Amino acid sequence: MVYYPGPHHGPCYSNKKKLLARISRIRGQINGIEKALNEERECGEVLLTLAACRGAMNALMAESWRAMYACIFCNLTLRKTPAE
Repeated sequence: MVYYPGPHHGPCYSNKKKLLARISRIRGQINGIEKALNEERECGEVLLTLAACRGAMNALMAESWRAMYACIFCNLTLRKTPAE
């Protein structure tokens, strides 16, 4: 059985502030990419910002997966009975 935790489970959101900070930085990078394209800046500068944005998205995804696994593990641990 696969268990998908709901929004009421604490561990999944214990790092909410950290995730929102990451999202804010990614938003700034995306805005920077848009501005660079509108201002017709050098390709290298745009690509560098794109690479940084991709790295930030990968870090956000890794942190989100880590939180989800921790939440699932916590819920599975709580569901075990002494007889198991």
